[in-house]
Amino acid sequence: MNSKYSITQEVVLPSKGFLNPEIPGGIVEQRCLMVSDQKYLAGSKAIKGGRMNKLLQETCVSPDTFDVSRLTLPDLVFLMFKLRILSYGPKMTYTTICPVCGNETEVTLDLSSLEVKELEDDYEKHLEIVLPRAGDTVYTRILNTKDLEDIKDYIKALKKKVKDDDALVGIEYEQRLTRMIRKIVLKEKNEDGDKILEHPVDITKYVAQLPDIDATAIIATVDNLEYGVIPTVETVCESCGNDIKVPIRFSGDFFRPKYDTRSEKIDGLDLSSIN
Repeated sequence: MNSKYSITQEVVLPSKGFLNPEIPGGIVEQRCLMVSDQKYLAGSKAIKGGRMNKLLQETCVSPDTFDVSRLTLPDLVFLMFKLRILSYGPKMTYTTICPVCGNETEVTLDLSSLEVKELEDDYEKHLEIVLPRAGDTVYTRILNTKDLEDIKDYIKALKKKVKDDDALVGIEYEQRLTRMIRKIVLKEKNEDGDKILEHPVDITKYVAQLPDIDATAIIATVDNLEYGVIPTVETVCESCGNDIKVPIRFSGDFFRPKYDTRSEKIDGLDLSSIN
């Protein structure tokens, strides 16, 4: 959308483009929220995945090949924070529950000051693991939002056929594992004489017979990779006075801050600071 009122910014994804070759250097250009974008948020009390993906897709204007569904969740959340800052400024105020005393406390934070960890240049070496029990070497990958949506759709279709909820949980677990694995180098050849497994069918069969301790080890390769926005804030509880760490609240007002017409401020932020 071209508009003389539209403001844009360039940001570098926490993954730095390592996971998305179609985004050179991980550089994405965003534009600020416009009135027409509210159709993705209208009527929602909380930020929801499908609408949020569409909103980010619409507000990311470069590169031309940009596809939100190919991003991993940490990159997606990062873009959400950056869009909020670009559109309304960095200040955010909300109430949360103190983990110490259990009372409500108000939190005011500067979203632009949140810690952002970048994906390490040698991240791929952490995606390789020798399984503790099977002894095979497994090479994994980080699932993107398209993978997660495909798994959700797969489970949704199965629900029409399978009534056992416990069985569905197990299938979802297997689906995640299967999609995470790029390649398996067996310690010894299998009964078919294969040493390397790369086809999805072979990987699926392998996962179904895998000891759970090995499955846990596979998942840890991705879980141990830390990158993206750290979605917690340190503050002082108004009730008990303790230093606490609380999560950032992703509610509907994340993209609908209050505007004070008397002071011309958004949640206490001077509009002149938005440029």
